[in-house]
Amino acid sequence: MIFFHRLIDIVKRLLFVSVPSLVVLFVLLEVFFRFVIPAAQKPWVIFDRENLMLRSDEKRRVGGIYTIGRLADVKARWRTNNYGWNSSIDYVEGNPGRRLVCLIGDSFIRALQVDVDKSVSSLLRDQLNTVSTEYQVYSFGHDGAPLSQYLHISRYVNRHFSPETLVFLLIHNDFDESVADLVSKPYFLQLRLKGAEVREVQPSERPLYQFLTYSALFRYLYSNLRLARFHFGLERKTGDFNANVDVAAIHKNRRIVRNAAEYVMRALKNENPGKRVLFVMNAPLNDIHDDRLAESSVLWVNEMVRDICEHKELECLDLTTAFAADYARKRHRFTFADDGHWNEYGHRVASEAVLAQLMSHQDQTPLIREGRRAR
Repeated sequence: MIFFHRLIDIVKRLLFVSVPSLVVLFVLLEVFFRFVIPAAQKPWVIFDRENLMLRSDEKRRVGGIYTIGRLADVKARWRTNNYGWNSSIDYVEGNPGRRLVCLIGDSFIRALQVDVDKSVSSLLRDQLNTVSTEYQVYSFGHDGAPLSQYLHISRYVNRHFSPETLVFLLIHNDFDESVADLVSKPYFLQLRLKGAEVREVQPSERPLYQFLTYSALFRYLYSNLRLARFHFGLERKTGDFNANVDVAAIHKNRRIVRNAAEYVMRALKNENPGKRVLFVMNAPLNDIHDDRLAESSVLWVNEMVRDICEHKELECLDLTTAFAADYARKRHRFTFADDGHWNEYGHRVASEAVLAQLMSHQDQTPLIREGRRAR
């Protein structure tokens, strides 16, 4: 009986003292992380059942500010356009009236970390327009999308638009995350490999946690403090983790990773006859910043991509050359201190390298020949 009365007393204290105090604390924190240190805000994401892909909802949360760091000292404007992609311009179904270059990738192409008009795609659009006004640039990127998903996005792009050139940005964690048996990402297109057989596993709708993003406190903890990286091991600073990959794990599965990459890259070329297809591989930026590029534990991934392109007669641009040369001259970082994505300077260096590649090799497409004359 005494225990029962004590239990009742504890419940009363929780209900009438602790719970109200927690509610007041929560409200205060919500106000603080909305107006004092504004938490990162992302576009509202939906699962497009028609196209079986994640994208932003063009009808909800169409503009906002993404912040980086504990004090939100980096602030970037994003804009969801009429097709649900982060872009400073709206897209036109079919042919936009100009020769279309499409950039496809993950969060580096989505580029919430910089103002929408400072992303690699926006900069490339501006740079191409100084050569000729005949060209337009669209971008299609989503956080966490692996290489296998780029195959899916390219099919979506071809259904809705008429690109002349497709540029695929490859990141080091694109390869193992394309294989369902290595990394499970069921909300993206993935591959299952069994011997020489490769099967595409279609994405499924992920459980939505969007309601949590109404809370500024949740967004601050999840994005600004990046608590999610503890779950994925991203907080480790040892040599076992580099360029967002578990070095030992991906090295152990080199054969599987290469087979998956060959399948997707070959399919991207074969499914786009008559189009220029360019694969752009990101550099191991941490190693460049630390002046240990020669000893990089992930540089073999870049070499693998170049080797695949050479043997499959695919066009390839390894950004390592451009980033390493620029850093040797200027010692200017390409990523944020609290975030591994390109900063504004990184986007500019990348866009200039892509532009130079597009303007080279006159035998690739009419884009190059006419662009040279326009200059």
